[in-house]
Amino acid sequence: MMPKLHGFLHRETCSPLYRRPMKHAGRILLAWAGLLALAAAQLPAAVIKAGFAERDITPEIGMREAHAVARHVFKAFRDPCKVRAAVFDDGQRKVALIGLDTLIVPRAVVLEARAAIEKACGIPGSAVMIAASHSHSSGPVGIVMPGQFDQAPPDIQRLAYEESSLADPKYLRLLIREIIEGARLADASRQPASLGFSFGREDQVSFNRRQRMKNGRSWSHAGAMNPDIVDYAGPIDPQVGVLGAWSRNGDLLGVLVNFACHATTNPGAISANWPGATERTIQGALQTSAPMVFLAGASGDVTQVDNLSPYVRPNPESWLRLVGGRVGAEAVKVLLSMARASE
Repeated sequence: MMPKLHGFLHRETCSPLYRRPMKHAGRILLAWAGLLALAAAQLPAAVIKAGFAERDITPEIGMREAHAVARHVFKAFRDPCKVRAAVFDDGQRKVALIGLDTLIVPRAVVLEARAAIEKACGIPGSAVMIAASHSHSSGPVGIVMPGQFDQAPPDIQRLAYEESSLADPKYLRLLIREIIEGARLADASRQPASLGFSFGREDQVSFNRRQRMKNGRSWSHAGAMNPDIVDYAGPIDPQVGVLGAWSRNGDLLGVLVNFACHATTNPGAISANWPGATERTIQGALQTSAPMVFLAGASGDVTQVDNLSPYVRPNPESWLRLVGGRVGAEAVKVLLSMARASE
């Protein structure tokens, strides 16, 4: 059964133009799991359990690109899109944190998945967080929902269904099913774990896309080396938030990573975008297959594009590896140096 998707409205929230870095974004997204890590410092390691799982949500060739109009469909595959789920249990309560390789996640999808997870796993819906990576090279989840503008005038229907990002009902059903299954498998795989969390810094791959101009106005993407640019009109958040979970034998069970940057290093094919490269960097460096749950930070005005750089921009493939690789490398450094709660 399809969720009730009518009336859903997505707004991309832009970060306020504070003069200080947005240090709180990572802390907010990791606080939930961080509280469990703090509890683990005062309780025996066996009390804390963690489980991770992943499921495939790669769109089909021929489906619309996530951010595209009707005429832009996927013609090639680069790397898979996934649901990655983490469940933490302190013996008294359980929480689930679920990351999606999608552009957005419609509220109706979240509500249906939460209800099913609560029924299947006993995790309260209020303790289930579902977050999208904002990958622009992922499957069709919106912004416009099927049937949302059926009662509108023909011109509005054309704009909504042909000239906007439109969700695919078949893909939404796949997404809901795999979110539920990912949470169920993560819950079933819980085992005694030691946890650690900390922060690193990566300030070479993200830039504010708004520039302050000589005329006093602020423009988005004013153009590379535009002589009328005075400076960036807002901050970035260079903080890389990392939470790791290890088994009693010291094997890495899974990782949570938080970073603020639009996932717009589009390689021209189906892809998890740069967060997928972050996971591959972590897995390669640590010789593990442990999944990485990605939680996007406050990236409303933060992208990989530096309009004040005099250098030629990388091609999309190189850009994807650059952003994902550097964020992943920083996460590896944090994982290697962090204290674990049971030690």
